[in-house]
Amino acid sequence: YKTNVKTDANGEIKSIISKTITFNSLEKDYYKILETVAPEGHMLYTNCIYVEVTKKLENGTYVVNEVNVYDGSTKLKCNDNSKPVKPVKYETSKSNGNTTITLTVKDPKIKDGNFNLKLNKVSSINSSDPLSGAVFKIEKKENGNWKQIKFTTTNSNGECTLLNNEKITNLNDDEYKITETTAPYGFVKFDGSIEVKVPKKVDMTEGKYVIDNDKITLTVKDKNGNKITRNSPVSMDTKDGTITLKMKNEPQYDLALRKFITSINGIAPKESR
Repeated sequence: YKTNVKTDANGEIKSIISKTITFNSLEKDYYKILETVAPEGHMLYTNCIYVEVTKKLENGTYVVNEVNVYDGSTKLKCNDNSKPVKPVKYETSKSNGNTTITLTVKDPKIKDGNFNLKLNKVSSINSSDPLSGAVFKIEKKENGNWKQIKFTTTNSNGECTLLNNEKITNLNDDEYKITETTAPYGFVKFDGSIEVKVPKKVDMTEGKYVIDNDKITLTVKDKNGNKITRNSPVSMDTKDGTITLKMKNEPQYDLALRKFITSINGIAPKESR
């Protein structure tokens, strides 16, 4: 048997097996062909292909008598051009007493997928209190550098869509950075950054690219670029192709009011945030 036989630039394998029929080889020959690695951007064809060859003696020469090909357990017809097109086809040809069996296997192309990235903005005092008017900048990492995509603003429900139906065309990880540029009125702006890494996979049932929910990572950094590991203001949830970030903002207290309150208590106020 042979392993790691690869198609060329034309998608062809010129010869998997070349065999001379001798007196001792009149019994049937059986061959099993299994695709182990699919071409880039295509689904792996998982059925085994079986080839059965019988021989005979004709005019003093041993020749191929009959060829049968099976796609899994389904027996195929030679030169079958019926509709719908079968994923596996075969044909035979003869020249100078030699018989060539040509198999054609059609690997389905992986379909493009998409995903959404959303953000919900709430108060740190009351998580059911949505914050409107927060402005965010979204960037995507390309060739090691961050490239700005767009700005978006939270609505009256504290929601904004960072990415809408973002297309997935390959299995490369995508990385996004979200920065708050304007805080909601009366609240402190988060001066750090949010980074989301989005790995992908192939949904074998639907034959398309999807985000890999179990491997998506969220990294929250402070203004100095240090990772925030405790009491992070941002959390993440993923469901049905949508990544949702929940971000809490702290209220911005009036300095004059704070001075009044702290002077009563005899405690010097800290600087305003």
